[in-house]
Amino acid sequence: MPGRISRRMAVLNAMSAETMPILYPYNTIDQIVTMGGKRYRLLTITTSGNVNIPLAVAVDAWLCGGGSKGYNQTGGAGARSSQSNAMSLAANTNYMAIIGSAGGASSFNGLAVTAVGQSSNGGTGGGGVGGSGAGSGDGVAKIPFGASDYFTSVPCAGGGGGSSNWEYQNPPGYHGGKGGSNGANGASGGQAGAPSYAGSNGAGGDTGGGAGGGGHATFYGSGGGGYSYYNSNPNTDVGNGYQGALYVRIPL
Repeated sequence: MPGRISRRMAVLNAMSAETMPILYPYNTIDQIVTMGGKRYRLLTITTSGNVNIPLAVAVDAWLCGGGSKGYNQTGGAGARSSQSNAMSLAANTNYMAIIGSAGGASSFNGLAVTAVGQSSNGGTGGGGVGGSGAGSGDGVAKIPFGASDYFTSVPCAGGGGGSSNWEYQNPPGYHGGKGGSNGANGASGGQAGAPSYAGSNGAGGDTGGGAGGGGHATFYGSGGGGYSYYNSNPNTDVGNGYQGALYVRIPL
């Protein structure tokens, strides 16, 4: 009998966690998902505001700041990220989620990441131009909760570097390097070869980094692309970074 009661209570608790009303900021996505063969209630929070859960629960939280704008011809940095396993949240308590805008800091219940500002160095490095200047990453994987079976788009990609092109090929142009992904460094671009000696823009980091030539970032925490340079017509417009995000998952 005790075994039956405990199993019944476990089922009731799982159902209540799945259906309980949660207060959260607007634009939050609230869904039931499967990661690693286990079911969770996943909150994707992209706007600052309070989170209030009616039951005391232990949750996992993953947080990233906003990605940087492009930094000169070097792409912008992907944001920093942080993860907390089994964070305890009290019942009917307001917890403030701060979601960083481009280049900004984010925080939630003691979990925090600092801003990257307008820089090529952050969570993931932007690509360089001219054979040098690639941004550096922090070496920390950016897949939330390590759930690569669920997260096909990885946050915090670095921006691509912009190209250098010279009218008279003296000196020749340089390619922009590719932005880093998943905590890796950005790449430096090499010297352009014959016949045109014109460099090409670097690609943004995977799933969100802005391309060189002023491309804007397109996914959480990713950096914008650096500008291209032509000696007779310089274009110094860099790409914008993308805001941060908070993922909170509740085991079911």
